[in-house]
Amino acid sequence: MSPARGAAHVEVFLSDDDLIAFNVLLEKLIVANYGGQRDLFLSLADGDQSMASDMLTGACLFHMASRRVMRERNMPEAA
Repeated sequence: MSPARGAAHVEVFLSDDDLIAFNVLLEKLIVANYGGQRDLFLSLADGDQSMASDMLTGACLFHMASRRVMRERNMPEAA
């Protein structure tokens, strides 16, 4: 899956506090999925396996992007 051309950098519009909260939310969703709640995204996608897979992929990509921005901002939370 490749990023869309001209994709907006949503994280640019987030304050440091918003970015931390967003990062924590995504991390908790991802950890919950791999930590035993494997049906989490499937449940959120109303049983649509393809959508659940896309949701997990999107969460992982946004989590990586938020961590990158946190490092660029020299935020200690990114360590």
